[in-house]
Amino acid sequence: ELARAVEAERITVLQVVPSLLRALLEEGGMVGRAGLRRLFCGGEVLAAGLAERARAALGCEVVNLYGPTEVCIDATAHRYAAPAQGATVPIGRPVDGVLALVLDRRGEPVPAGVAGELCLGGAQLARGYLGRAALTAEKFVPDPFGGEPGARLYRTGDVVRWLWDGTLEYLGRADEQVKVRGFRIEPGEVEAALLAHPGLREAAVVAREDAPGDRRLVAYLVPREAAPGVAELRAHLGASLPEHMIPSAFVVMEELPSTRSGKLDRRALPAPEAPQGAGEHVAPRDALETTIGEIFAAVLGVERVGLRDSFFDLGGHSLLAVQLVSKLEKATAVRLPVAMLFRAPTVEMLAEEVRRGGGGAMPLLVPIRPGGSRTPLFLVHPVGGSVMAYAVLARHLDAEQSVYGLRARGTEQGEKPNWTIEEMARDYLAEVRGARPSGPYRLGGWSMGGVIAFEMARQLEAAGETVERLVLIDSQVPWLRDPEQSMPRNESLVVQMFAQDLGLPAELLPSADPDWRDVGEVAYLAAVLGSARTAGLLPAGMDMERLQDLYGIFRINVKATYDYRPESYGGGATLLRASERKLAERLLEKKTVGWDRVVRGGVKVRTIPGTHYTVVREPQVKVLAREVERVLG
Repeated sequence: ELARAVEAERITVLQVVPSLLRALLEEGGMVGRAGLRRLFCGGEVLAAGLAERARAALGCEVVNLYGPTEVCIDATAHRYAAPAQGATVPIGRPVDGVLALVLDRRGEPVPAGVAGELCLGGAQLARGYLGRAALTAEKFVPDPFGGEPGARLYRTGDVVRWLWDGTLEYLGRADEQVKVRGFRIEPGEVEAALLAHPGLREAAVVAREDAPGDRRLVAYLVPREAAPGVAELRAHLGASLPEHMIPSAFVVMEELPSTRSGKLDRRALPAPEAPQGAGEHVAPRDALETTIGEIFAAVLGVERVGLRDSFFDLGGHSLLAVQLVSKLEKATAVRLPVAMLFRAPTVEMLAEEVRRGGGGAMPLLVPIRPGGSRTPLFLVHPVGGSVMAYAVLARHLDAEQSVYGLRARGTEQGEKPNWTIEEMARDYLAEVRGARPSGPYRLGGWSMGGVIAFEMARQLEAAGETVERLVLIDSQVPWLRDPEQSMPRNESLVVQMFAQDLGLPAELLPSADPDWRDVGEVAYLAAVLGSARTAGLLPAGMDMERLQDLYGIFRINVKATYDYRPESYGGGATLLRASERKLAERLLEKKTVGWDRVVRGGVKVRTIPGTHYTVVREPQVKVLAREVERVLG
């Protein structure tokens, strides 16, 4: 009836929810320009493709509305004028009288591009929930930013982010977030990106753990006609989403199961039969390749791995890399350096390395992405000693930018570590100058890596060489911040730093109270290991021996950083600082974190979204890559 009324031009302004609009368009009720003047959509996430189809079919203005009942009722609006860049239409800007804030978990505003909870205030705000004082106190909180006494904010529970044009993008519900391999993911954001594909009619994304330790994203799809291929879907999602948000498996269905109320029945979704690789599956050809393929599958939590599937493309990261080479050594009696995975990331390549007997220790200089035409960028390891953190960053840099990493001595068996920043810099420069005898040089590093890169630049300058660029990625020397600051005496505090470096959230860390001083480092490490396993942040096969090896090099590097007393450097540097810092740090710290005291050529400071740890991980690493490219020129 609604469709007939519109076609008869008896309706000039129509307000619908997107699901009804989609049904009307797909049933053919609205097929021509019906003279509809304005179409209001609200109540659900509006996909860009649906908005464009409605505008083309009806010849009307499309307005996307957002607003919870508690804000009585429309809080933001967005006039859809052109195909949006991405999967969904922004929910727009606040309407008159509404205050919109995007806050982090500490209740502090986040910069553009960073996700947070949408909190609303203003004249339209309700007083609370009738007869439910506890819920009112939880959802209606004091407004610390308002000028009026007694002002409050409503915590919507919706996750959004400011776009660079000042509009808000809806990402999903905070209570629907899932955590996969340490990353918080909004399934709704992935679903919206899938629905932007013209070949899909419906999509649902869930996090499944069908086998212990194998937690992964699975997408369930209802195609319009023929289902798009897996490679096509991965490429489509990769254009707008970070790698950790791309599902590991895609399941095609005739329809999605629903409950009696019409909502998605997630419990009725079937387990995927087998994971799909990025390309055609090539089976192993002999016993060795079969063994390595089985190790790949066990470590990565997939059912099978093809001969030419890349460890990194299948979700491999630094901790999984440690576990993989450990299992490989036990199965083949051949020890391969962890950094070898950069040179041999597939089953086929690793099998060849095993046949060669491992080829000895991996050089300190690791070719992360060699061969580009631009001046190489040398990135120094962070405090953990591995250069795996730069694998994702390198993939987001210009294809012609060659990238090399410098791993810590002592991360491979039988190596003696360097104990000071000066020793590390001399050691790494010998490797760098062996590959590139003369400048100009481009150096950088994240965290401790920036400190070592600074010392390398200083030593190159003393040798008469030119350092073209020095990039410090959220790097600081404790002594520069506070001359009295020294290595923590409480070992449990150092272990806590180590656990945070692994990605274990602070709220899951074992207490560092004085009781832990009596039980010692090993017991506290065991407690960290248990917490990390429970949170799903460490592979199931990670044992205490391997964890102690990782902690050993971490502790040496932490002490080296605290002991370092930098001398002045005549060149310049760029400091890329993480935006999410504690309020006390933002108030007390100088922008340069002390680097201006030793960098005589000047320190340029740029702020990038994220915390100290997330700036090198998806999705913030894309912004980091853009800033690094700007610095390199």
